[in-house]
Amino acid sequence: KDLQAAWQEDGVTFLHFNRELFPCADEEDPFLKQIIKGTTFVIFAFNDNEPICSGEDDECSLEAHDMQSMGSQSINFFSGESAVFDMPDDTQNFTFLMSNYTIPAEDTTYYCKIFKLPDLDDTHHVVKFEPIVQEGNEGAVHHYVIYQCDEDIITDEAIDAEGVCATDFENMPAKECRSSSLLWGWAIGGGALYLPENVGLPI
Repeated sequence: KDLQAAWQEDGVTFLHFNRELFPCADEEDPFLKQIIKGTTFVIFAFNDNEPICSGEDDECSLEAHDMQSMGSQSINFFSGESAVFDMPDDTQNFTFLMSNYTIPAEDTTYYCKIFKLPDLDDTHHVVKFEPIVQEGNEGAVHHYVIYQCDEDIITDEAIDAEGVCATDFENMPAKECRSSSLLWGWAIGGGALYLPENVGLPI
């Protein structure tokens, strides 16, 4: 709630704020909210003009911003930025993407696709998951989940098939995988998931 410091470095402006995590309710300040665990939706706005200050108390005000000088970001104030770890030299990377899908003009759409992992000679272990969201779509993609489908119920025609998830199970995987296991889930504000050094998901 209180600005502690402000500075600029290499064309970037830094603002350091300090406030209570769990303030008591205040009827005179409806914007005084507790910061809960998980992601917090933060909005910001700015302009290029200096504050206008006047009076004995040196009170200052800011000019209103335009619609291009504003934005939002989902932040986890408890965990902070995710650490980055180096992967072993023999790590293989597999990328799975939707095929040029255009986000429709609807409030909510659940979209599903079935991917086939490459054939492997022996058991391998998944040690990292990382989200890929196309630049410019960060505000439109809310979450996604990965399920492991039973290969006995997946037909060749189902592989790489994609489309809006069945309307009677909108928040579930495609019908071929409804009895499958949830491997990983991601939502806005999250980053890459690294499994502990001695842990891996066998595939």
